[in-house]
Formats: sequence, structure tokens, C-alpha cells
Amino acid sequence: MFGEAANLLDEKEPKHRVALGYLLAGRAWCHSRLGYGDAAIEDLAQTSLKLLEPASELEGQLWALSALGFSARYKGDYKLAQKYSLITLELARSQKDTPLIADCYSDLAGIEQLIGDYKIAVAYVEQALTLYREANDYGGECWSLGFLGILELRQGHVDEAESLLQRALILAEESKGQRWRTLYQTAALHTGAAPPKEEQPCKILFITHLGFVAAERGQFEEA
Repeated sequence: MFGEAANLLDEKEPKHRVALGYLLAGRAWCHSRLGYGDAAIEDLAQTSLKLLEPASELEGQLWALSALGFSARYKGDYKLAQKYSLITLELARSQKDTPLIADCYSDLAGIEQLIGDYKIAVAYVEQALTLYREANDYGGECWSLGFLGILELRQGHVDEAESLLQRALILAEESKGQRWRTLYQTAALHTGAAPPKEEQPCKILFITHLGFVAAERGQFEEA
């Protein structure tokens, strides 16, 4: 449908350019979510950015950058995914959008986790956590605590992991019903992502990893 609508517009017509930019970004985003790591995503998203950047259309640019980042991850090109996340971070900073800046740090942490550099991932999550708290973003704060717990577990720090995961689980329960935010590339934590939009997926992840904590201690029935 995005493609059919885009075919009705002309890039050379000034009045069409912003609408066309959004349509191309939407199509690229859908391609990326379907797991297409093809050249079409690059072409659609880059053309979208060319149309939207002069008009300072932030949301459309985020769609396009999200598509490019997802495509890079599917191809295993984490350095390229990192590049697009850093561009998104600069956009967020230019708008002084604190929650979005925090989302970007969380996203960068997910990429560093995929690369295997847990210390850098922890540093990014800690930055995100500070900003989420400043913005009273309960979902982001909860996610960050849990993410830190998972990163500590992957580094073999079992006690620290348990403490963080328990705190995150309590906050997820306390913040039930609060508005939870999400960047445009929500996905399971192990793929590297921004915070989910509801507390339930977070609670499932935290409980699962508390099971891994118990298993690390040899407490298999509890696990």
C-alpha cells in the first residue's frame, strides 16, 4: 500500500516531496521488519532521507534510519547499524528530546551487546537510565535496570545481576498501567532494541533471566 501510494506522487513536485518521503520511509521500514536485508531498503530509505531532511521531518527520518539499522542487523553488519543509531542520536540531541536520546543510548547498548562488548553496553545503558529517570519514563527506567542485570549476568556477575533484575521486576509491577514509550524498532532484548511499550514483555524477560541466575548457582528446581 505504501508503494501504491508512492507511485501516485512525483518527486519533482515540491508539494509531493514530504508525503513521498514518508511513504518511502514506511515501505523501507516494513521491508526491514519482514527481514529483508536487500538493496531496496537502502534505496528507499536514503531517498526518503533526501526528501525529508530539508523539511526537518524528524519522525519520517526516524522511520528511514530505523529501517536502515534493522537491515544492517539482519545482515550482521553491526558497525553499520551503530552508524545509523549514532545519526539518530544526533537528531534526537538536535531536538533536545530527552526520552528519544535515552532510547538511542539503549539501542546503541543493544548493538554493543551483539558485538560482545558488554562494558560499553553497560555504559550506554547507564546513560539511558539517567535520562529515563529525568524524564519520569517508568518503562525506560525499568527496562534499563533489567538490561543492566542481563549484561551483568553475561559477564558472570551473578549477585549484581539478581539485584538489578529483582529491582526491575518490582518497578515493572509498580508501573503497571503507566504510559510506556517505544522507539520505532521495538524487538526482543536479545536482538538489541529500545524499550518495549508494555510492562508484560519486560516482566517475562526479567523472570526468565532470574531463572538463569538460579541455574548459574546450581539451584535447578528454582530455575
